[in-house]
Amino acid sequence: MFIEDRAVFVRERRNGYYSVAAHVISESLMSIPGLLIISFICSITVFFMAGLHGGASGFFIFAFDLFIALYVAESMLAFIASLVPHYIIGMAIGAAAYGFQMLTQGFFLLPSNIPPYWIWGYYIGFHRYAFGIFMHNEFTGNTFNSTIFPRGEQVLELYDMDNVDVGENFGILIAIAIIYRIFFFLALYFFRTGKQ
Repeated sequence: MFIEDRAVFVRERRNGYYSVAAHVISESLMSIPGLLIISFICSITVFFMAGLHGGASGFFIFAFDLFIALYVAESMLAFIASLVPHYIIGMAIGAAAYGFQMLTQGFFLLPSNIPPYWIWGYYIGFHRYAFGIFMHNEFTGNTFNSTIFPRGEQVLELYDMDNVDVGENFGILIAIAIIYRIFFFLALYFFRTGKQ
């Protein structure tokens, strides 16, 4: 959306009507209500239809995790959109960045199996932290009628997620969102000046 509105932003900034800080703050705040609604509706649908574990507290952790993950993704894409000249390029770069983070989150490949030259993606990608919260929320204290994994903690051990700290992961996700918003501000400030 920002790429579509960028011409207006650049014109308003050039005329001195709109500062970069005002734009970044308003852009950051205006997306929250929509993402909350999307997260809540999706969480109601998925959590209860799939019969996920955790009761009311598990539901709210799930919903908040989904909200934070969406907010971080939007922050990342806002930063990318501030740099690229055309929305198709932005979509390609955004999809590549998002896909890379999904591939290194620890689901498709366990962290111990990620090649050393790609392991940095596991640590900087936000998917790892959101996925860890989802996994911890579902499997901690859960039991199954299975001879392979009768306890949820065994699943967490398999995925190297038995030491997930939910509060720490939420803090990291919030920090990543803030960092992307700072990068968004800096990109607009230095590259979208409105100067001819």
